[in-house]
Amino acid sequence: MHFLAFYFIYAVKTISIIIAIIYYTRKEGFEVDLIKLKEKYSKHNIKGKYRFTDRKKDRPKLVLLLIGYKRQLWDDILPRFKSQLDDDMDVCLVSSGRYFDELENLARENDWSYISTKKNNVCLIQNIAISLFKKASLIFKVDEDIFLTKDAFKKMESAMVRAQEESPYNIGMAAPLLNLNAYGYYRILEKLGKLSDFESRFGKAKMAAGRDQAIETSGDIARFMWGEDGTIPHIDKIDELFSQSNPSWSICPIRLSIGCILYKRSFWEDFGRFPVVIGDGMGLDETIMIAAGAALSQTMAVAEDCAVGHFGYKDQGAEMMKLYCSRRDLFSWNLK
Repeated sequence: MHFLAFYFIYAVKTISIIIAIIYYTRKEGFEVDLIKLKEKYSKHNIKGKYRFTDRKKDRPKLVLLLIGYKRQLWDDILPRFKSQLDDDMDVCLVSSGRYFDELENLARENDWSYISTKKNNVCLIQNIAISLFKKASLIFKVDEDIFLTKDAFKKMESAMVRAQEESPYNIGMAAPLLNLNAYGYYRILEKLGKLSDFESRFGKAKMAAGRDQAIETSGDIARFMWGEDGTIPHIDKIDELFSQSNPSWSICPIRLSIGCILYKRSFWEDFGRFPVVIGDGMGLDETIMIAAGAALSQTMAVAEDCAVGHFGYKDQGAEMMKLYCSRRDLFSWNLK
């Protein structure tokens, strides 16, 4: 408990420093000195021992797949992942705190790069990976528990471009509608006309993120959103239905989990990279990105024509693995 309290305080202080740096670098009279301070602070966040197999092609887009902790899902997530890739993308497998011969072989077979770090910290390894791919101006980051659907990357990028052109916002990030996500689940339920079904079973649905929210803790809700009882269609069917409408986007007004995210390199540079503190950094990258988005007026656009599957949050993991083992049909790649 004392360790958790210390970690929380340390994280809050780190966020405060970053926000202060962002704020004051924009104030006349402080600009030069504090830009130097931000640059010095940023350099600390890429210091760590790593192992890198370099197959980069200096392409304009970088795809990071964070992988190495959920081997059971690879047979389903990897074919979906490969289907997204285009010739303008560099791909890098990213394993934090672990090195795997299997991932090294996978990278070699597909002509991808592979990076692993000695220290298990997802903020550190993302910073190092992005810094190594200097030509990439757009970053796709995907976790290994994300079940991508047809043309998800293209739809995310389209939403970013269209929202920038059509809205009054500056768009720094884009995401799909995730079925287990504080924003995505609500929009999916609304668009499918299933909000009343959900609320009759689980109570009022809220667009709210956090460990105190049932969408992030309840195994029953996770199974429901993955279609265990048939109320909610297969994730590929949901995506197919949403894709039939004209491409559209929305603006996410809350914290959105970044298991599947597209963002601009310039945005990552502007907020000084992800902070590297004690612990594994899980969730801190997300907190900083969302906070910096508000501080720098870099808004999150969501592709309303793109539904993607998120296997589940930590507290839902055991229940979801039981469902996965007994109902693989709910997770299989179904594009028919």
